[in-house]
Amino acid sequence: MALADLTRPNWGGVNSDVDLHIEEHLGIVDASFQYASKFAGVTNIRTLRGTNQVRIDRVGSSTIAGRKAGEDLNVSKVKSDKFNLVVDTVLYARHQFDKFDDWVASLDMRKEVAREDGIALARQFDQACLITLQKCGDFVAPAHLAGAFNNGVLLAASVSTAVANAEATAATLRREHRKGIEALIKRDLGDQVMSEGITYVTPEIFSMLLEHKQLTSIEYGAGEGGNSLVAGRIGMMNGVRIVETPRFATGAITTNPLGTDYNLTAAQARRQMITVIPSLALVAAQVHPVSADYWEWKEKFCHVLDTIQSYAIGARRPDAVAVHDITFTA
Repeated sequence: MALADLTRPNWGGVNSDVDLHIEEHLGIVDASFQYASKFAGVTNIRTLRGTNQVRIDRVGSSTIAGRKAGEDLNVSKVKSDKFNLVVDTVLYARHQFDKFDDWVASLDMRKEVAREDGIALARQFDQACLITLQKCGDFVAPAHLAGAFNNGVLLAASVSTAVANAEATAATLRREHRKGIEALIKRDLGDQVMSEGITYVTPEIFSMLLEHKQLTSIEYGAGEGGNSLVAGRIGMMNGVRIVETPRFATGAITTNPLGTDYNLTAAQARRQMITVIPSLALVAAQVHPVSADYWEWKEKFCHVLDTIQSYAIGARRPDAVAVHDITFTA
């Protein structure tokens, strides 16, 4: 154990190597802003026991035939497949507290450190969900499941960031959003799109949409959907709920702690507007929920705080997601 690896309560400085014990602590701790997962409530999460794999069966479409009197019956074959989701990674954070600091510092810092771990895990979960959704645009339906499964919906658009083109940019985004909904409706998902569909967008795209004159004008019934330019919000667009989130990756990810399946290319990171049917799109398998363990490491003369969680996220029906690849131009 090196001194630089210790989490030192009530110490300060860039490397927390400056003793602040002589000050009067006011009981105030500034840390990360509070954050709770936005996806946990809309993702089908299954807790596993005795296994680290889940299986979902996939069945191909049926063929309907017609018969007249005296004609033989044709036998049609329905092919099947399966989708497996494997949990093989444990996310963790470990902090070591020297016993010397236990004697001269308050234990409140342990609570704040555990809180930081929980916030970081919530952010990680939501980003993993968005990465899984962004990759749905690349899905290619197996030929033997044709009819029951479709290729992913990936729509490309180029919009301007210039202030002079703000209205035109907002109109383009709304139009492209409608194209994604139209693609899902053509797959007989219309009722579910309108009843439970959610569109996730980055803060930048959300701000661009506020420039749309119809979306935020009471003359077009915008107030009924919660839309208001004055209030600075868009609750609905094209009949689907809009959710603004900063959890989209801002660029390529090459070392995701969940593993290579959750890495992201720069091109995939451009997919910053996604319409999803939650009950169909995502499935999560959890082996171990978020938990913390505070224990004594006598050999190292310290206490250790471990925060852990183990799960995997998969796309159950990638063809129930409309993904928009958006390129920004000046």
